[in-house]
Amino acid sequence: MASLKPVDGVGGLGGDATALRRLNTARVLRVLHRAAALTLTELTKATQLSRSAVEGAVEELVSAGVVAEVEPVTGGTRPLGRPARRFRFRPDAGHVLGLHIGPHKVYVVLSDLHGEIVGAKRVELSPDVPGPERLFKARRAVQQCLQATGIARDRLWAVAVGTPGLVDRDGRISLCSVLDGWTGLDLAGELGAHFACPVRVENDANTAAMGERWRGVAREVDDVVYVLADHKLGVGVVINGRAHRGNHGAAGELGALPHSPWASANDFLAKSQHDLTRAFTDLSSARFLDDLAQGIATMALAVDPELVVLGGFLADCGPALLDELAARVPGLCLTPPRLMLSELADDAVALGALRVALDEAERRLFAI
Repeated sequence: MASLKPVDGVGGLGGDATALRRLNTARVLRVLHRAAALTLTELTKATQLSRSAVEGAVEELVSAGVVAEVEPVTGGTRPLGRPARRFRFRPDAGHVLGLHIGPHKVYVVLSDLHGEIVGAKRVELSPDVPGPERLFKARRAVQQCLQATGIARDRLWAVAVGTPGLVDRDGRISLCSVLDGWTGLDLAGELGAHFACPVRVENDANTAAMGERWRGVAREVDDVVYVLADHKLGVGVVINGRAHRGNHGAAGELGALPHSPWASANDFLAKSQHDLTRAFTDLSSARFLDDLAQGIATMALAVDPELVVLGGFLADCGPALLDELAARVPGLCLTPPRLMLSELADDAVALGALRVALDEAERRLFAI
């Protein structure tokens, strides 16, 4: 079956009857998307639509390739007569791709429309790789991942990227201090030229926060601050379950304030790149811990999150880091948040980008 290629908006609806039919179809699809196989009777009950409306919607969805009829169960005893027809959503009707382009790596994650990961590709890089070469390696990693899984590029419904820097709403990198040739790059446009589907670009800390909320320690937590330690410290903010970018994509950029504790912590991070894990693990730099605690407290006072997640190299420090911060942060906050280490660690940005791509695919899938 050919995959459904959803389009935004109603696009030339031929009157109220057509609009109502599409509403019914979306309603049936939403139920099937989150359920196992259902009979027409069960779908009628779940959607509270008429039997004829459900039958029409299912027929349309099967024709579009996003719903399939399930084969009847054979063997055993069953009532006489024809078994009830059952239908299920087809998560393999399309795929989405999450991409982490960072200082040290390119990491590709590919999944079906239920978020089930079917392939991945990781390429190690040096932070001084020029922008054009980094972009070439990212495109090649995507192609290698697709080839390894046997999934054609035109089967992708959405692509999302997490990368350092300030990212505007159009996917252009307006400022990046850690990757050569990244400032001013129209990353969404450069990648979009190679895909027929939408391409979203987000700041890496924001995507890490979304990844942690999806599959990490922040599951079901609506207000989260994520501190990402890679080549520098970044902060991702989730408010009411959604990544908060700010007007220019600069939310959480505490290091831009000169002589601030966060800027000092970034300086320490840059100087410790040659042996970062050891520098953190022995916790010998009390100044860094104080600076980090003040940065966390600043975000806590501004956002009042339920949870602060420590990711990147910070997650490698273990419980000792949490103990040190737990002794510092509460004295700086009115309402101290919980502090936890990332469960996803090095995978957080790529998985967050995958979640962003899934959200885009689902938005288009259910569009009316």
